[in-house]
Amino acid sequence: MDPEAVNFPAPAIPVLPYLTLAQLTLRRRGPLPVFLQRPHAFFRNGRSALASVLLREGLQGRRVLLPGYMCKSVIEPIIWSRSTPLYFALDDALNVDLDDFERQVRDADAAIVTHFFGIPQADMPRIAEICRKHDVLLIEDCAHAFLGEVAGRSLGSFGDYAIASTVKFCPGIEGGLLIANGRALEREMHPGWRSARLNSALTLLDRGVAGYRARRRRRAFADEVVPPAPAWRAERLDAIEAVPNAAGRYEWFDPQDVAVAGDGFSYKLLYLLDYEHIARVRRENFERYLRAFADVPGCAPIIDTLQAATVPYMFPLFVEDIERVFRTFKFERIPIWRWEQQPVDVPAIGKRYGRNLLHLPCHQCLRAADIDAIASEIGALVAGAPRSPRVQGA
Repeated sequence: MDPEAVNFPAPAIPVLPYLTLAQLTLRRRGPLPVFLQRPHAFFRNGRSALASVLLREGLQGRRVLLPGYMCKSVIEPIIWSRSTPLYFALDDALNVDLDDFERQVRDADAAIVTHFFGIPQADMPRIAEICRKHDVLLIEDCAHAFLGEVAGRSLGSFGDYAIASTVKFCPGIEGGLLIANGRALEREMHPGWRSARLNSALTLLDRGVAGYRARRRRRAFADEVVPPAPAWRAERLDAIEAVPNAAGRYEWFDPQDVAVAGDGFSYKLLYLLDYEHIARVRRENFERYLRAFADVPGCAPIIDTLQAATVPYMFPLFVEDIERVFRTFKFERIPIWRWEQQPVDVPAIGKRYGRNLLHLPCHQCLRAADIDAIASEIGALVAGAPRSPRVQGA
């Protein structure tokens, strides 16, 4: 893994949705997401749900096929299970290369296919058919796709198992959902109010207040002083990776979470939300980014349109000269994310996107003014606008 990730100041605008009064007062319309309609287990996070699948199916020490661009939090449960990750190719829009997928799936025991940023894999029916043909377990990764459809079916309904991460779409401090299609879950986990922790409720409220303040005040992204990049995080990652098979070496994954149900407050909230509203606002925000970055030199969206049933998680923006501006973005507290911690053996697209592909928030708590401010700041810095004294020499 690339150990260069460092800690930065918190973003001026929350990257994930938070609790608002509006979301609680909206009346839910339409059906619940497929993950709540079907028998399910609710974990603290999606990576714990993935680890549960590996245990249920006896995949310890086996071979798991993954997309060639992947978050480290997905890879850690596979390493924990003593399995070997293999990587298949993707195109520039992060669609599965079907030829490479079918060639490599013959050597795998399970395959994970991801709907990146909520954009469905259009060839999902064909992918499921390939896995059935070669008797390979298909795990549909819907961490970015709690909502949405492809080929007339809900995302999450194609895999033998499907995993979702609710905190990316809904207010909550925990949430990983697991469903099985055509298989019985040995144990469903539906946490009730008894499993709701007081500190969870306080954290939910605290995040909501912080988000509200960020929305109401006039926000200046930059801090007064830009400190140097701290060295402690790179040193910690070096130490973690240098100790094979040590219980505490995982940065994102905690093996103890595999058998633990998620927070009851976060779970109960899922049944109170208006998912039609969430889908509409996220689509509007995504399309506003598309217009804002249409003619900005030095950067480009990797997705240029939204299909009718697509509900985005984040907005993926490719920035060419990323290392010139990335730390400035972070220290000016622009809300961005990236997966720079890519394994050394991923295909070329994983290495390139790990550094150059930014994830911009488009969740339902953002306003049009927030989207405009984020796009304006990024556009000015990428275009090489004059930098203020506080960031020179950063």
